[in-house]
Amino acid sequence: RFNNCAKMTEECLGNHHSSLMLAALRGNVSQIVQLRNCTDVDLPIDIDGRPYTALHAAASHGHLAAVTALLEAQADANGGVSASTGCRYPTPIYWAAMGGHEATVEALLLAQADPDLPDQDGQTPLYVAVTFRHLSVVKLLISAQANVNFKDDVETTALHLAVSRGYTEIVAAISGSNQVNSDQKQIQGASALHFAAQMGELFIALSLIRLSGADVNLESDVGATPLFLAAQDNHCELIDALTFFLADPDLSRNGQSPIYSAAKFGHSRAVDRLLRAQADVRHVTRYSTTPLYIAAQNGRKDILTALIKAGANTDDQQKQGASALYIACQKGHAAIVDVLIKAQANPDLQAAEGETALFVASQNGHNGIVNKLISVPAALDLQRISDLTAMGIASQNGHFTTIQMLIKANADVNGGSNQANSAPLRLASEFNHIEIVQALLDARADVNLARHSSSSAVYSAAFIGHSDIVRILVKSGADITIDSPESFSPVHAAVAGGQWRILRVLRELGVQISVETCEFLRGLALVLCLADSEAVNRELTQMTFLEIDSEIKSPIIPSRSNQSFGNPSQTEHPDASTLVLNQSAQSLQLHSKLSAAGFTEQRASLQGAAADVLEHILRLRTSYDDIFIVGSYSETWGNNLVCVDGRTDSESDIDITRFVQGRPLHLKGICKCPLAETDSTVEYVAGHIIFPGYSANPAEPMFGSMLRPAVDRVSAFRLCCYPPIGPLQLHRVAKSNIPNAVLQLLTRDISTFPCHVVHAAPQGQAGNQLRVSTTFLERRLMRSLSTLQGQLFVALKFLVKKIIGRRVHGLKAYHAKTITFRMVEETPAEQWTPQNLFDLLQRSLNMLLNSVQSSYGQDYDDGRIMEHFFLSDAHLYLKGADKSTAQEVAIVLREVIDELPELLTKFMKTLIPVSSAGLFYFHPFLILPRIDAQWEYPVGKLQLHEIYIVVRQCVLLLSQRGKDSIASLLEKLPDCSRSARQCLKVLDFLKLGDQASAERLLLDNRSHKVSQGIEWKAAEGSDERASVDMVWNYLKANDSFWKFSMEFRERPVMKFLPTFISEVFPCQMSNYKSYRYLNFNALMRCLQLEFDFDSDLANDWFQKTATNEELDDQELAVMLHYCPDTDLVSGLLSKF
Repeated sequence: RFNNCAKMTEECLGNHHSSLMLAALRGNVSQIVQLRNCTDVDLPIDIDGRPYTALHAAASHGHLAAVTALLEAQADANGGVSASTGCRYPTPIYWAAMGGHEATVEALLLAQADPDLPDQDGQTPLYVAVTFRHLSVVKLLISAQANVNFKDDVETTALHLAVSRGYTEIVAAISGSNQVNSDQKQIQGASALHFAAQMGELFIALSLIRLSGADVNLESDVGATPLFLAAQDNHCELIDALTFFLADPDLSRNGQSPIYSAAKFGHSRAVDRLLRAQADVRHVTRYSTTPLYIAAQNGRKDILTALIKAGANTDDQQKQGASALYIACQKGHAAIVDVLIKAQANPDLQAAEGETALFVASQNGHNGIVNKLISVPAALDLQRISDLTAMGIASQNGHFTTIQMLIKANADVNGGSNQANSAPLRLASEFNHIEIVQALLDARADVNLARHSSSSAVYSAAFIGHSDIVRILVKSGADITIDSPESFSPVHAAVAGGQWRILRVLRELGVQISVETCEFLRGLALVLCLADSEAVNRELTQMTFLEIDSEIKSPIIPSRSNQSFGNPSQTEHPDASTLVLNQSAQSLQLHSKLSAAGFTEQRASLQGAAADVLEHILRLRTSYDDIFIVGSYSETWGNNLVCVDGRTDSESDIDITRFVQGRPLHLKGICKCPLAETDSTVEYVAGHIIFPGYSANPAEPMFGSMLRPAVDRVSAFRLCCYPPIGPLQLHRVAKSNIPNAVLQLLTRDISTFPCHVVHAAPQGQAGNQLRVSTTFLERRLMRSLSTLQGQLFVALKFLVKKIIGRRVHGLKAYHAKTITFRMVEETPAEQWTPQNLFDLLQRSLNMLLNSVQSSYGQDYDDGRIMEHFFLSDAHLYLKGADKSTAQEVAIVLREVIDELPELLTKFMKTLIPVSSAGLFYFHPFLILPRIDAQWEYPVGKLQLHEIYIVVRQCVLLLSQRGKDSIASLLEKLPDCSRSARQCLKVLDFLKLGDQASAERLLLDNRSHKVSQGIEWKAAEGSDERASVDMVWNYLKANDSFWKFSMEFRERPVMKFLPTFISEVFPCQMSNYKSYRYLNFNALMRCLQLEFDFDSDLANDWFQKTATNEELDDQELAVMLHYCPDTDLVSGLLSKF
């Protein structure tokens, strides 16, 4: 390359210089002597943007004589490179060191060449000599006082490099230098000795310790010592060496000691060496886990035995209360259990939830282990906190052999208590384990435990529909009598579960019901909206022992369809006991409908993960980290009151908070900052700061459209700290029902997410005060809601926005959120059940009513009605209201409480179930809150957030005159934007007049399918939660980015397309004149239809598009223009 560059520059540099360069390359001393006085010996040529002189050329080839000749001609020994200029290029000595030319390096050193000048990557001549393992050059540079501690751009020294490559002699040479610092850490926080320990390089480690005094106890940035790494990778000789030089065997990494690490990875020899070094066998991790526990968990009998011999305590329990015996029984390690039993491990230790070793062995059906524990003997009837015993859990999980063992050992077949919910017979009946039911009955289990309640075995079997179990239980004496119409009999259970076949079984077994009971059960069936209501009614009729006249056959709950909506005076109330049961039934129905519509913890987690991804894209697009997505879109529960499928309710928006740059404000009397300046200290009063000069309008609204949600932009000023946060104050924590884990997260968020103030003020204080915002704490608490708590909020928000808000002004969604928070704080966990949802809603509305009524007699008239949940000294107000408005709100609230059953029925009718695939619509570049773009050509691999600017630029270029291709830009687009990329390629071909290539590409994409959204549905009852990584991975793995809203002052018109297509793509959005929409999937289909491709595929697309819930204007336009099926088009138009 030197030779070629010299030849290419001959004409532009002149013959003398190019000849000198070539002479240096070839080592032609005589020619150098002739030319050195005729040209500038330091004049460089450019290779790959770097300057190279004749001295570079001679040094790189090791031409010592040529180097000497050039130096005698006063050539710059550093090749024109100087540390003072800040430019970093390879010097002549760098090239000589790389080539291992020792004599040349020495000559350059004698000429005062700087041995520490780095190249563009921060690598010095010493570093490059190590790279190519030139030992003699390394020694020469060290003797010349080259900086052995010099770090390159990734914080790596020559010593790090030598150790990582296993160059023992070079390590010894560097370690012997009197200036070396062997404890320097590279960018990942590891020293040279860490590298040696991890690689098992014994002699290198010894050189580092003996020659340079490396610290054997130095911790890396993640807390690992060299001994920890050696133990982790089973380097036993190194363990011996490190402990010989006094390495501490108990220094831990994140609480994990070396012996724990060795036990965890099954390194028995390493464990033995550490035991010899007196390692603490009872050292615990952050989770109180011991080496013995981890050995038991992983089934390592040899390690377990060694630890016990060394004095490990077999009864140590980790943070959740599990012992080594517990985890061995859970995992099914029989040999481990034998060793622990022999070592006198206590089999009756209970974990945090009360589980014992026998419990978890029975739970998993490890019969051999169960038998060993029974022989110890272990206590058979110890209960979990939920009253479940080993017999109960084995019954639930269907482990018949385990049940036989426990019965033979005289375990209590009734579960050891009167808690029928956890009785073995009920659990076996509920889960349809016939053999176990029969075995328990044979062992004289109480078939009538909790008779006439929903916890009885026969009730559970009837409710779920296990007909064989019902027969067995009834024949075994289960009580099926009906004491009253409202009792909890098997008949009631069958009706509540919609099990008409069970009713038939019960009728066959001789069960009869009274007219009154039949009337009651018909009403129950009506409330539950059973799918098989006709069959249920038929069976009820045949079970009734008196003839039922036509009047009784009508439902007992009157139809409200003919009543004036909202007039409680016309409502007939059933008696109290019937009402309670009806409320319970409606609660179950509401819970079921809301769950089907996606209002669950799992689905809410997906909404939250999508919001976090959108926030990340927004930050990257704006190059601003202090911008946050908040409000209902981010809080996960209230973004849509119909279905949790990613779409934003037409009456909701996406809220954006952007912090104004500058110093934070300090709260007088609260701030603890030592250097707070007087001019930035503000007075805090009742949830506000005194800060005159700002408007009271908190948000800058941007209108939404059918395609794109509205956006509220809020500017905020940082505060240095939060005022006292109510739910974290001791007097409230002591009585709080908010889980401790959530309170801890709130505490953490106080230091993680900045407190701030926004442009809002109390009545009469506009321009003088700013309101303290707790939006991040609200987001945390909203994201921590359980399924029932979230459903309560959604129902409250529906009532406040859709019912109350349309009758009277004042209440807003924020009031519903605050009431929800108060309910979460005040309501015990056991009351959050599906059967109680109606009651919880009623209590919430009464709580809101009481707050409004309490404001009547107060002296203030500014509309305040309740305390702020997080700021106890602040208040919430009725928006734009006064005392008279408060009285109107109270009247409406009383009406809503009276009409609650009808209103909830109305609400349920609006709910839409989540699709079977769990589709979640998420098109980031359609809903991105800020779509303004400054064009900047992307460098390197395209990042996901850059897809938008590349697509937008391509659309703009296609609309402009000229024949320049956009192919180079399109090649940057990844497969997750395939439809956009391929569609733009087609347009590029068409613009350039290459229709054949365009048609080929259209043909290739006939059967391609885009991702309509994220398909994710957690299994019912699972703890699975969506994560940000999951959303990112889904977006990357699918064709996800094909819907775009873009900003153009003028609509881009692609005049090379047919008129219809150029008029429709892109189209103007309804919210702003400069916003344009482009659906690349619709455009691809449109182009394929225009070129008359496969009619079967076209018809398939027409059918699917006609039923698409997300049908947009462009898809509709393509349907109307190309679809030949007039009936399909007519049906489609009828929807609009």
